[in-house]
Amino acid sequence: MKQSLEFHPVFPNRTDLRNKQSDEIHQVRTMRRNKHKQEDMSRRDFMWKGGCASLGIASMASTIWDLRFMNAALATTSGPITDYKALVCVFLFGGNDANNVLIPTDPTTYNNIYVPQRGGVYSQTSNTTSLAISPAGTVFTPTAGASFNIGVLPITPLVSDGHTYGLHPSMTELQGLFSAGKMAMLANVGTLVYPLNRTQYFNNTVPKPYQLFSHNDQQVQWQTSVSDKPTTTGWGGRSADSINDAANGTAAVSMSVSLGGQNTFEVGSAVSEYTISSNGAPGPVGNFGTGANSHLQALNDLIGYRVGDQGYSAQYSVSNMHSNLYEQSYSSTTRNGIANAVAVSAVINAMPGLDPAFATFNTLYGGSNSLSGLAQQLRGVIRMIKGAQTTFFQKRQIFFVQTGGFDLHTNEGGAIGAHANLLRDVSRALKGFYDATVVLGLATNVTAFTVSDFSRTFQMNGGFGADHGWGNHQMIVGGAVNGQKIYGQFTDLVVSSGTTVGQFDTGTGRWIPTTSCDEYFACLARWYGVSTTDIASTVLPNIGHFANNLNFV
Repeated sequence: MKQSLEFHPVFPNRTDLRNKQSDEIHQVRTMRRNKHKQEDMSRRDFMWKGGCASLGIASMASTIWDLRFMNAALATTSGPITDYKALVCVFLFGGNDANNVLIPTDPTTYNNIYVPQRGGVYSQTSNTTSLAISPAGTVFTPTAGASFNIGVLPITPLVSDGHTYGLHPSMTELQGLFSAGKMAMLANVGTLVYPLNRTQYFNNTVPKPYQLFSHNDQQVQWQTSVSDKPTTTGWGGRSADSINDAANGTAAVSMSVSLGGQNTFEVGSAVSEYTISSNGAPGPVGNFGTGANSHLQALNDLIGYRVGDQGYSAQYSVSNMHSNLYEQSYSSTTRNGIANAVAVSAVINAMPGLDPAFATFNTLYGGSNSLSGLAQQLRGVIRMIKGAQTTFFQKRQIFFVQTGGFDLHTNEGGAIGAHANLLRDVSRALKGFYDATVVLGLATNVTAFTVSDFSRTFQMNGGFGADHGWGNHQMIVGGAVNGQKIYGQFTDLVVSSGTTVGQFDTGTGRWIPTTSCDEYFACLARWYGVSTTDIASTVLPNIGHFANNLNFV
């Protein structure tokens, strides 16, 4: 087993999906050389293959998926879905150090375990390189400017496990959501194939996730929820496959929308992600229909768009324009892609940055033009959620957003520094997002949840940072969340040394997860409306290995 591999992609590897598209292109070319095979193939199958193939050869169509030619798998639900729900995956790329997100504050654990293992408590006078967060109420006084809190933010879970806890001092907004019952924490969750203990880990008697501690592989496994073999689809995409017909059967735009770039999480067998930016959908640049640009005019000729044509009228139907099935498919795909881009951009532009729903965003970030990248993505999600009510008429949506920078091997910082800045952004962005769902009247219909490659080692390394870990703590935010609770099992935080054995430790505080990501996602999928049959058979194929009894939403 390879460990500590240093891969740092911006987004998860999509090689398998690209290979699939290349195979489909080859199939189409072969069929064009064999007219009889074309005639024998059903029109519906050919249109699907042609649509997919065009994604691999046209830069515009590679991000505007023609979902009108993709039929999702039939849902096992008993009838059409009438309520609205959305899942929002917030990926923290690089491996978020959750040991400083959820902090034990009971004196024995804090003083005897947490502080020593994290390098000592930060002090303005004696220790500026510690990872440990100071006790609640500790104030930092800079040489210039106002004093501010650098101590743990206390939280009071409704159910106690014998410990007391606090959050990182940068997470003021999430402390408020937790106390209001709108946020829950899931402790020590990670990729697993089966439940695993320390003895089984070192004796190799139980299968482990492949390529543990590798950024690239663990990012993909968190998105697929399949840790024992490679797969080309994500659990969000498989959820969409199972429920799309019952929820969004006639919708032109995909129920799976990414504002964080291409991802594996939303890739399904039938439904794939529609990738847009925070400002709208990508599309060809230029003035369509005027003939002013020769490249655009060539595309206009192919898809049947003419001067004065406001809606791809019947007189320019692709079947009249093109006798070749491949050309018909490409033309239809591109037409619908442009139409979808126009519709999505109109929805985005319908809510300006100063819309009342964005008041919290603007307050926390100091103006509508000062939002971080994560906040901009979540603001775009809000616009698409509103569009589902007014334009797309969808009953289910899945979103993917992301932020990076969490791979802090050096100079991580404790209460202040690089990690503190990242957590401050996550806290503000999720608070702004939640408040926007309240303004829309959809707080109980939208659930946001965090994931990350892995946590980081409990022990500080020589570079005043932390290395690749495993079990992590995640946050779930929304009006439907059974909040103000910590779910799962917190570890004992004991790092093995000499005769001391930490039951969850695989070395330097890489915690063996006590809850699998499958259990995490099964709870979200059930709330979303995916049937238990589909969860077990398709969406989360390894869920039968685990207890599967979480109820945080």
